[in-house]
Amino acid sequence: MVSLLFLSYGCPAEPDWTEVPCTGNEHCPDDYHCDLGAEFCAEDSRTAGDDDDSATDDDDDSATDDDDDSATGDDDDTGSGDDDDDDDDDDDDDDGAADDDFGFNGLTFSLQITAVAASGDDDDSAAAGADDDSAAAGDDDDTGADTLVSVDYIFSYWTDYQSQILQCKQTVRLAGTGDFSALGGIVDGCNNCTGSLVFDETSFTDVSDPSTDPEACDASVLAAAQSDFGQTMLTAPPDGYGDFLSMGLVDASTMGALGLDLAAEGGYSEAEMTATWLEYELTFTHAGYVESVEGSLAEGSGVDMVAANAGGASTWFGYWQLWKNPEENTHEGIDLDGIYGGQAVWTISFNPQ
Repeated sequence: MVSLLFLSYGCPAEPDWTEVPCTGNEHCPDDYHCDLGAEFCAEDSRTAGDDDDSATDDDDDSATDDDDDSATGDDDDTGSGDDDDDDDDDDDDDDGAADDDFGFNGLTFSLQITAVAASGDDDDSAAAGADDDSAAAGDDDDTGADTLVSVDYIFSYWTDYQSQILQCKQTVRLAGTGDFSALGGIVDGCNNCTGSLVFDETSFTDVSDPSTDPEACDASVLAAAQSDFGQTMLTAPPDGYGDFLSMGLVDASTMGALGLDLAAEGGYSEAEMTATWLEYELTFTHAGYVESVEGSLAEGSGVDMVAANAGGASTWFGYWQLWKNPEENTHEGIDLDGIYGGQAVWTISFNPQ
């Protein structure tokens, strides 16, 4: 058994730059860079134990205890006690067994949303982009959706969150739709919401790739350890929690005008989040809310005690802060169009009982 405790950072958190969309070196902080084609900012150089070609205990071809093909304790195919295929401590042992020491005591969440607003007119012609009942992407058909979206949810599993010791990161991708058709009342029970996102559970794809990213989780290890939190959060009750299958949105302007906070005791106001993201030349655009329903993690873990709702008797509670790079995404408005980053307000700590 584990107990779940949601903790506020206390103030808007500095972004994890390895989870910030990589849109140009000028938008990464000191000691980070954007490789050509890279998805996120990356560290320019790393200390011992990193993935470079210069330091002891690194991922090079020369040092002891590294990820090479020569030394004991490395990721090769020769030495005992290493991360290879013989009597080792990895996830690819010859017998297919998963690591016995996979364990974590905390989870943090971030995301990247790519949205494509519908284009074309609202008529009954057969022309592309019209209201023609087709399934063509980007048209204004009868699906009821204003926007086509895809999301990469990033689940960071921490062996020791306080000391920033990461176990691995799981990235899962889903397709969905956005609705921004009217102000307020879009989402049942989400008072003051000016938009909503709904994701297709059947589109779930784990895109984590340990072969190219040393921090990526191995899906088979998560499953063997019964720790696939991505699958759990994106499977509807009663088989999962399902909290991240939908998101209520309140745009920054509306949030500020109504004086909404994301934290129940105050904090994560529109002004605070705008100021924080501006420090990184990013623009806070929306607050994201999850619904507390029977069987959800929000309902069973006390989110409604620490998070503020969307106003009145709303059953939707503050969870996400969304932002964009204004140089790369010039779209303005209550809807989404282009690329947006997101970071959860809450961290989950697991306390064995």
